[in-house]
Amino acid sequence: MNVDLSFGETLFGLFFVAGESTSAGVGVSIPTSAFSGDFRGTQVYLTGSATGMGGLGLFAGAGPSLGYSTSPSALHGGFSGSAVPVLAGGAGYGAGGEFQGQIGTLKGGLGDMSEGAGFGGGGGPRGAVGGYVGVGVKGTVTIATPSSWTGC
Repeated sequence: MNVDLSFGETLFGLFFVAGESTSAGVGVSIPTSAFSGDFRGTQVYLTGSATGMGGLGLFAGAGPSLGYSTSPSALHGGFSGSAVPVLAGGAGYGAGGEFQGQIGTLKGGLGDMSEGAGFGGGGGPRGAVGGYVGVGVKGTVTIATPSSWTGC
């Protein structure tokens, strides 16, 4: 399981127009063995992402996000990247909120959550105005410690 805290911004144009969202943050990847007290393989990582979207609405917002994701194995130590289809939305007038969640894989298509696909999502409070809902592709670049660095 991967948990990260990041800060990002989103700008979304008028009806049926493209939008974008970016974020950068720090996270920790915790192996499932931690539930039995074994934290070997815990990793720390830095991440940055950009999402291109199409949908409906007019929105501008920025603020912190808390994210959660799963993967079938440890993160790749060093640099890695991924791209997944996402569903996103947000609304606000002064204060608001925003969410973004994985809805499949680029390899298997929308709705593909097969073994090895992983899952991710996140969101948080925003200083925001307007509202939107959109779908798009989220590209993420990650730099992680090796899974052997904790050696507990």
